[in-house]
Amino acid sequence: MPRKLRPLWWVLLCWCVSFPLPAEDRGVKIEAAGSPPSPEGQAWSVVVGINEFDEEDVIPLSYAVADARAFFEEITRPEGLVKPSQAFLHISGVKEPDGMLYPPTRKAIMKSIKFVAEKAAPEDLVLIYFSSHGFLDPKTRHSYIMPENGDLDLLEEEAIPVAWLQNQLGEDQCQARRRILIVDACRNKTTRGTKGVTLSETSASLVEELRQAKGLVTLFSCGPGEVSYEDNKVGHGVFTHYILEGLRGQARNTAGLVTATGLALFVREQVVAWCNQNQKDPTQDPRLMTDLSGDIALSGTSSLLPLPNAEKPPLPLPVAPPSDFSTESLDLPGGIRIEMVYLPGDGNIAPFWMGKFEITQAQWKAAAAGLPRAAHDLEEAPAKIPGENLPVENISLEDCQEFCQRLSKHLALEVRLPTEAEWDYAARGGSGDRYFWGSDSSEMPRFANIADRAFLMENESPAASDKTVGGWMDGFARTSPVGSFEANPFNLHDMLGNVGEWVDGGKERVYRGGTWGQNPDEIDLGTRKVVSPKTRPSGFVGFRIARSSHSR
Repeated sequence: MPRKLRPLWWVLLCWCVSFPLPAEDRGVKIEAAGSPPSPEGQAWSVVVGINEFDEEDVIPLSYAVADARAFFEEITRPEGLVKPSQAFLHISGVKEPDGMLYPPTRKAIMKSIKFVAEKAAPEDLVLIYFSSHGFLDPKTRHSYIMPENGDLDLLEEEAIPVAWLQNQLGEDQCQARRRILIVDACRNKTTRGTKGVTLSETSASLVEELRQAKGLVTLFSCGPGEVSYEDNKVGHGVFTHYILEGLRGQARNTAGLVTATGLALFVREQVVAWCNQNQKDPTQDPRLMTDLSGDIALSGTSSLLPLPNAEKPPLPLPVAPPSDFSTESLDLPGGIRIEMVYLPGDGNIAPFWMGKFEITQAQWKAAAAGLPRAAHDLEEAPAKIPGENLPVENISLEDCQEFCQRLSKHLALEVRLPTEAEWDYAARGGSGDRYFWGSDSSEMPRFANIADRAFLMENESPAASDKTVGGWMDGFARTSPVGSFEANPFNLHDMLGNVGEWVDGGKERVYRGGTWGQNPDEIDLGTRKVVSPKTRPSGFVGFRIARSSHSR
């Protein structure tokens, strides 16, 4: 059964949460038409709110227009994010374009989105906000957003396909590297009749289809089977009410800024609390879908900051011992290679070679499927979080030793786990501080995949809020592709975070480095976990290899 979009306010801002921007932003400089774009970038927005529908079977909404108006006014005020001349408001009651107001018909909405997508420059920001009904076609299983003049029997022709939105906001159609889509489409009752699709099916389909968007920050108003509520006392959807409260200061951080991540967390916590206080069942809990990293300030500053992938000065790192840190590659079946880095040792540690990255699932499979058994069989795809370039995990210490034995025989040289002393030396990169870059934990998002806002939004653990600090977003809710973060002075990546790493701990079963599920207070160069032989493998622990260097 189709369901209805709720306050896109919250959705939009939550998507900003994982949007790849630095931690500042509120207003945007707008250049006159034809002038070169501002180096800080401009913002463009399309805001849609629909209460009434031409289709008689579609139940009207109460506060979609109020939500859209309030959101539009907030982002376009003098100190706001978007200049009014670059924002389009499509709401019920408008029949012809009138200044910034436009009709909420399919053609008009799609025309505005297409215009914004084509007009935006690479350094710009595009924000798309919907507050309407969402529907699932029972035959094609495709999802749609309902415009004012949509037809339930002709969704492909008369509604707005989610697939079209993804394509229009994709890299091929939109140059802006900052793209945010907000969709609130979860109503407990959307039609007066049944069209063969349940609310649970519709919400599940929308979540899944929105999750597939690439390079786009998307927030959906609730999870499968949930609904989006309205609050008659405040005259807004619950989402919208707390979005506005957050933007007006309640979500402000210690630096005086309201960031997207901070706002998203604030709204999510407040909405869930509201549901509990009002005994709402099911609850309402939004979903964040993104493959981007970074953050954006929505209040407290006056300009759109440079993109996060712009050049930024490197953080001074400890001086490494003299060495050229030569590299070598170890060949696996199927053309797969493992890159190694030569480490010179320090007098107590003899020179040795260390894997530049954690062993990936592609490398693991090459050995598990393509190299002869040494002591026991290896599962080809053991990981709980699949991905060829993601680190292999969910493996035992004995599995890692089997991998090394197979590789040793294949290459006719000794491949092994690093000793704990070797791992410690390699991780420190010549540093004696808490981290290889110094003692400032706020720099960790540059070097380590840890529990951040992405982790909180994706994993939905009751204890997740205890595992995040600083309000940052490294962009990965779970494991990240190896090498996604900056290397240490020895040119080794992911020595902290991502997956913990099995080492040769002598009589103890030890892994080092911390994991993607831990916060900075739990991770430093001394992080060490001893487990019993009965401890089962998990999605938090992997490994990297080493080999002795008896000669250069």
